[in-house]
Amino acid sequence: MTHSPLVVAVFLFAVAGICSLAGIGEPMGVGNDRTLQLATIHAELACCVLLFLPLCARTRGAALRNLLAVTACFAAASACVLLLHFVARGGLPWQSRGGALGAWLFTGGVISLGARLGGAWVMRARVALLCMFALPPLAHYLALEYASASLLHLRPVSPSWALAAGALSWWPLLPMALLPWAAVLALPAPKQAEVAL
Repeated sequence: MTHSPLVVAVFLFAVAGICSLAGIGEPMGVGNDRTLQLATIHAELACCVLLFLPLCARTRGAALRNLLAVTACFAAASACVLLLHFVARGGLPWQSRGGALGAWLFTGGVISLGARLGGAWVMRARVALLCMFALPPLAHYLALEYASASLLHLRPVSPSWALAAGALSWWPLLPMALLPWAAVLALPAPKQAEVAL
């Protein structure tokens, strides 16, 4: 088992602690209210791509341990987010859990698939995820600016964009999460020379 859940928890508490400082949080529009919850959930959606450390998945057992590690990371992140529930009324931390679970499972599956393929594929998986999550809002902005067209239908694919719009949902990332995990379990074990990360 990796140390990913501990890293995630320390990162989220550090983000919440830094953002709650008046001299730092206030210039960014973050106070000790619902905005602190939003900032922490945004940080969670970033750390599921950047901080998850997969085991080198030579076997299906290692792939299943990666799935367990992703679940532990989600539980640790949820505990951090829900501990901030006291700073504001409303169910934002609870409402975000389905979408956050989808993001964790999907990103964990893609990164674990990269670990299964070996070599530089873990970094390639992270870059692909960052592009997938970041490009839809950019494409929406460009379409509005130059074609007066909306690409809001791409919003569910980008968790941070969906959260900013107040509509973080488990759809479509949770069903999509089945595909990379199925690939991780179905692929044959990589050759010994290809498994070094």
